[in-house]
Amino acid sequence: MPALLSPRALLPAALSGLLALAQPACAQTVAEPAAPGLRLADAELDRIRGGFLTNDGLAIAFGIESAVYINGVLKTTTTLQLAAGAASGPVVLPGVSLVQNGPGNSYLTSGGISVPVGGAVVQNTLDNQAIQHITTINATVNSAQIMKAQSFEATLRGALVDSLRR
Repeated sequence: MPALLSPRALLPAALSGLLALAQPACAQTVAEPAAPGLRLADAELDRIRGGFLTNDGLAIAFGIESAVYINGVLKTTTTLQLAAGAASGPVVLPGVSLVQNGPGNSYLTSGGISVPVGGAVVQNTLDNQAIQHITTINATVNSAQIMKAQSFEATLRGALVDSLRR
């Protein structure tokens, strides 16, 4: 009988389940954006931040980086950070990166070519070029803070129990 989830599909399924349990952090719309160059107070930043927070305080942040290398030399990178505590409003997405390698390359946008937002267009007219496109996804959680809190609670509970025995 085949397994319902293969080991390869288990990680995305677990991540999807974790995100389903997560709730958006308290975020409110801001009527007027702050003037350019003004620093917002920490309390104001806390009020407008969002992100993935679970009911027990677990915060999750994601980062996606896309890099293009030609012959081992980094040509362009595109980064998108979705941090826990980031604004839950509109996100400014990175534009398209154009990498041209060799002579005679041209890029026309009026031809109806659809390029995904945050993508990279690589044009190469040279032979024997090693072209690499590497996408890295980083996920960060604040579980160390939760573990420290649990350890502190266990230590405090142990001290209280020991004091009652005496």
